[in-house]
Amino acid sequence: MKPTKPKPLLNLAAALVLGGLFGLIGPMVYEFFFRRVRCRDDFDRDFGVPVLVEFGPHPTGASA
Repeated sequence: MKPTKPKPLLNLAAALVLGGLFGLIGPMVYEFFFRRVRCRDDFDRDFGVPVLVEFGPHPTGASA
């Protein structure tokens, strides 16, 4: 019988595939569960509440 050895190429391939999978799927799942309201259409679509007031962009320190 031969002893089992660590297989570095198999471990590297598995790490690359799983790391890439978690790196792509993780942020998508996070965004799905914790959505941000970025515009009035997001608010209306997600919550079903009509928007009565919309503020303009916030001025930065240089232009204020």
